[in-house]
Amino acid sequence: MLLAVACITAQGQVKEFERYSDTKNITYVYISKLMLQMAGKKAAFSIPGVELNINNITNKLTGIQIITAEEKHTAARLRAETLSFLKNGKYDQLMQVNEDNEKVRIYHHEGKKQSVIVMLNEEAFETSVIVFSGSFSLKDMMSLTQ
Repeated sequence: MLLAVACITAQGQVKEFERYSDTKNITYVYISKLMLQMAGKKAAFSIPGVELNINNITNKLTGIQIITAEEKHTAARLRAETLSFLKNGKYDQLMQVNEDNEKVRIYHHEGKKQSVIVMLNEEAFETSVIVFSGSFSLKDMMSLTQ
């Protein structure tokens, strides 16, 4: 499997996750740099247990991918494939939150040209992956939770 740096397309999508765009039982959303700029300072993501304020890095993002599987077997496959990709892509785990039957993990990979943050949200029968791509530093990402 290729390193994440080699897997980022010019549009800001991580190719490894782009393949889910036409997968049965998976919802795939791609938000482009232009759409993020239009959202401006009002952009925010909320995942139970983790509040993210992306206002400080909106101008540094090249794209966001959101992949969700709500069917048990598809969710398990998405979770396993994502964890394998993160391990092989040499991502560093930044944090993990366990709350009841839900687990949220955040991973980071900083490349020469692009950086990637991957949030993996696991519930009993649902898996969601949010991928932030862009030209940002680890310090920029730390400002997300402030």
